[in-house]
Amino acid sequence: SEAQLQAGVDKQSELLREKNERLKQAHLADHSANARLQDENESLSRKKRDMEATLRKVKDREGKLEQQAKTLESELQKVRDQSQREKRSLDHKLREAQRTLEVVQSQRGDQETMYNQLQSTHEEAIERVNREAATQREEIIREMERLV
Repeated sequence: SEAQLQAGVDKQSELLREKNERLKQAHLADHSANARLQDENESLSRKKRDMEATLRKVKDREGKLEQQAKTLESELQKVRDQSQREKRSLDHKLREAQRTLEVVQSQRGDQETMYNQLQSTHEEAIERVNREAATQREEIIREMERLV
């Protein structure tokens, strides 16, 4: 009976040792899994920080480009305004020239020659202004395209 008790105790001890060994293995596996998860979490955290930094840089760049676009749009508007002012000035000069021509026509016999000269001068001036304005617009557009 003592031998049976001892055998029962030995068997229980063996079962407890096996159970303890399984618990140790499970603990090691759990620890290993936790370490992998922590490494993965740190890696994801680094990636997130990197992505946030990249996003901030992109937003900064976007803001700068928007400001440059506004500046270029403002410059383009100034060129358009200047072109309009020059056109109005030339139109005014043309009207004055035409009035002068009418006076000259009443005083001279060479009316058509004088008018053609004034008209040609006016058209050349408008073409020059338009060419200059077109050149300035093209330069601004190229600059905008270069910046974007």
